[in-house]
Amino acid sequence: MASLSLVVGAREAAVAALVGIALGSPVTVPAAQGAFPGDPGQIAFATSRDGDGFEIYVMDADGSHETRLTRNTVWDTWPRWSPDGGRIVFNRADDIWVMRANEALARRLTDTPTGETAPAWSPDGRHIVYVSDEDGHDYEIHVMRSDGAGDVALTDNAVTDSAPAWSPDGSTIAFMGMDGADLDVFVMDADGSDPVNLTPFSAGHDAEPTWSPDGSSIAFTRPVGQRRDVWVMDADGTDARFVAQGAPGAATPAFSPDGRRIVFAHGDPPDLYSVRLDGTGRRRLTDDPLSDTEPDQRPRCTITGTAGDDVIAGTDGADLIGPLGGDDVVSAGRGADVVFGDYGDDVISGGRGRDLLVGDWGEDTLRGNQGNHRIVAGTGDVFPRQVDLVAGGEGVDVCRSDAGDAVSGCP
Repeated sequence: MASLSLVVGAREAAVAALVGIALGSPVTVPAAQGAFPGDPGQIAFATSRDGDGFEIYVMDADGSHETRLTRNTVWDTWPRWSPDGGRIVFNRADDIWVMRANEALARRLTDTPTGETAPAWSPDGRHIVYVSDEDGHDYEIHVMRSDGAGDVALTDNAVTDSAPAWSPDGSTIAFMGMDGADLDVFVMDADGSDPVNLTPFSAGHDAEPTWSPDGSSIAFTRPVGQRRDVWVMDADGTDARFVAQGAPGAATPAFSPDGRRIVFAHGDPPDLYSVRLDGTGRRRLTDDPLSDTEPDQRPRCTITGTAGDDVIAGTDGADLIGPLGGDDVVSAGRGADVVFGDYGDDVISGGRGRDLLVGDWGEDTLRGNQGNHRIVAGTGDVFPRQVDLVAGGEGVDVCRSDAGDAVSGCP
């Protein structure tokens, strides 16, 4: 079983990892070869490799473990992860659908005689921004609730606006729109007001904007002949710099969850690649004779408790759950979760995914459930008198405990 590894007996390392990931600073938690299925950074993409139109696949961030999610005679394209990593919104033919990341069943969100495309989530996961041609003469940007209700048009121009992307703080939406004869990258307030052209002085058609996880940068594409290259600029449009050559037609860049790399489409037909923001460290992720395109990387949902007694439940995605104090009851969700206890007497239960459950100071109860878990009891070298209850579940669990802990159901 591939699993994360953690040096037990160093509470500071665990807390540093927790705080570092939550704040986006570079902290390394060593990993064994391979990764938990469903880890953050997993890439969803559209591909024509099966010969029956485009379908949606997912794969690990290194290109391994490719898994087909959809099987249809119509095209499924433009997959985009929800902020909690538990759902994927996508295009099916001319409508917008949503599905759970670990299930093939999908639900239709739009059903109109016109076309809807290019969906993207709001940072809180409550809304979806997308493009519609319901006015009959061009595409405009709309927003709806994540259940498909409450449609509102955000733009109403004589030209097409497309490819919207919500900023991480929820205040603005980047999109591509026309300025005279040029296609440029714009931003507007989340209600559709105050549009600003970020690339008014470029000579070509700038398109496909996407935000960095911290909101400080926007990646986009700029044409060179028939090819679209990947560029990055500051969020205010300044300091635009070339990153990598893209693919003909569209390169659809997407940031990694830590903001250090960009995954994009390159070649003809296109395959998927990953590259650092300075253009170095290029890696090929797919190698297929047909098209792999429109990638998006899965985020990690960070959940923190308070100083009091909390009841915390994980989401369907890959969660980082860190209680801050008190006697907490924490349940991992469906994804591959990392759960840390803290000062109080915590009860930590694994979910359906492959979870890493870590107790800490206090007399903790750590239980595996249906998934395959790595269970680490509290730091006995700090407080050797603390007695933890460690119980494996139905899956194959790897348990590590201190002398004196009560352990059951573990090999």
